[in-house]
Amino acid sequence: MENDTNRKYKCIFCLKDDVPFNRTEHIIPESLGNDELIVEKGFVCDECNSYFGVKVEKDALNYPPLITSRMGAAVKTKKRRLPQVKYGDMTFFSTGYLDQVGMLGPLTEIEKIQQTGMYIVNEPLQSSLSMARLLLKMGLEFLTLSTRSPYEACFDEARSFSRYAPKGRSWEFATHSQVASRESLIISTRFDDDRGTVSHALFEPSLMVNQHNQEVAHCFVYRTHGFIINLSNPLIDDTLKYAYTSSGNMLYKVVVKS
Repeated sequence: MENDTNRKYKCIFCLKDDVPFNRTEHIIPESLGNDELIVEKGFVCDECNSYFGVKVEKDALNYPPLITSRMGAAVKTKKRRLPQVKYGDMTFFSTGYLDQVGMLGPLTEIEKIQQTGMYIVNEPLQSSLSMARLLLKMGLEFLTLSTRSPYEACFDEARSFSRYAPKGRSWEFATHSQVASRESLIISTRFDDDRGTVSHALFEPSLMVNQHNQEVAHCFVYRTHGFIINLSNPLIDDTLKYAYTSSGNMLYKVVVKS
């Protein structure tokens, strides 16, 4: 969306214009290593900013593919703590070193993981739902940096699902393993009290327009995992056909229901 210093403030999520707009909104959560990519003031109100931080991001950041990448990258959270997650009797945590993850739990489980190199996780339904909502939230905010307006009516369903997740509604997204070239990943640099200035090649956000139906999708790569979600429609099959043709990546579809 083109920069307009004279535009009236209006939240892209709740569509209110008579509320405070004082907080800084990070398009990609700070706990994913983003300190600089923010939304211009006036697009996200303070109430929606707070809501996403408390009600959506916390669960989404523990979505299995995302939390493993976070721990492997040793990217500290917004509160500058190393990430960790608990599944059943097992706790996995970042050691602070690149691609070195520690674990605590029953010796039998640890030995099994060491032998197989795997630990099967049943994805928590809440984190899958929150991941879909976070992808929609980030996508709508990326629109503020594009030539498209986030206020367009075609994004109303995405707006509603990301902010309110109305009961009984569903949305689809896709995930895939992807080794992105380091040159295409945005470099995150921040000062760490323990290690000084630390830089990581972490994420690659983009918007994709399906030339067949003009629907807009948000594509997000975090280290070695990619995510795709349709901002124009809860269904993703047409987007996947287009994305598969364009990139050749094998995609795994996830369907979530609120």
